[in-house]
Amino acid sequence: MEAPCEARAKELPKNKPSRPQRLRRGKTSHTRKSTITRHPQLPKESPNMLELPELETARRDLDREIGGLKIKQINVIGPKRLIPGQATKASLTTALAGSKVTSVRRAGMLLCLDVGDGQLLVIDLGSGGSLRRASNKDEVDGSTQLVIGFTQKGQLRLLDSDKSLTVTLVDREDIAESFPELAGRGFDPIEEPISWTDFGRRLLVHDIKLKRLLMDSSFIVGLGPVYSDEILHSALLRHDRIASRSDGYVENIARGLNNAGHFDRHPSFTRIQ
Repeated sequence: MEAPCEARAKELPKNKPSRPQRLRRGKTSHTRKSTITRHPQLPKESPNMLELPELETARRDLDREIGGLKIKQINVIGPKRLIPGQATKASLTTALAGSKVTSVRRAGMLLCLDVGDGQLLVIDLGSGGSLRRASNKDEVDGSTQLVIGFTQKGQLRLLDSDKSLTVTLVDREDIAESFPELAGRGFDPIEEPISWTDFGRRLLVHDIKLKRLLMDSSFIVGLGPVYSDEILHSALLRHDRIASRSDGYVENIARGLNNAGHFDRHPSFTRIQ
């Protein structure tokens, strides 16, 4: 029986209009201009989309389960476009057979399998991708696009309902060039712990709606419709409140970010306070 590696977000009720109590009063001086007002980098909404807390959980599970395993073969079931840079579907097996996965890292919303010789196998799950650990004998799901087989302990299967998944083999030093979107990403609440006052300074310069801002990857990494709704619900704020007019609510939003994503439970994250 297949064992899902990923965690899925629970659907939450839509925010009800409310008039929250301010925790702080007074104006905050704005020292820089927003860069997110016209073309926010919003994720494609999908019921299967992984958000940052779930992806980090999946990364930690994978690092524990496949770290140290040797790759036997990589079976590309889907179209060749999901392995950019490869001449044929067999090219990944040719390049990586016998290579050991030394660790599983994360760069933004990309999973990076360190496969030795200075190379990374970068998995972009897109808007509908998911990961599944399985034994070799388990029935293959119809949405399975790629299977990484190991010399022991079964397989890692990549499933995709939205056909946006990609798996790319790159040299470690070339990852920024291969994925230019990494340069424009916002802060990562797991990799980049910040105080709630610093969070407030970043938030208050933007003249756009709070939900739209929270879902913008150039402001914060990895939040989609589910967690942005949960954060605002926890902060007792409407989704359409303008960020720059939320100076008295910054601590509420920061606390909602912690509670919704459980970022304070990650060792690398210091609680926003």
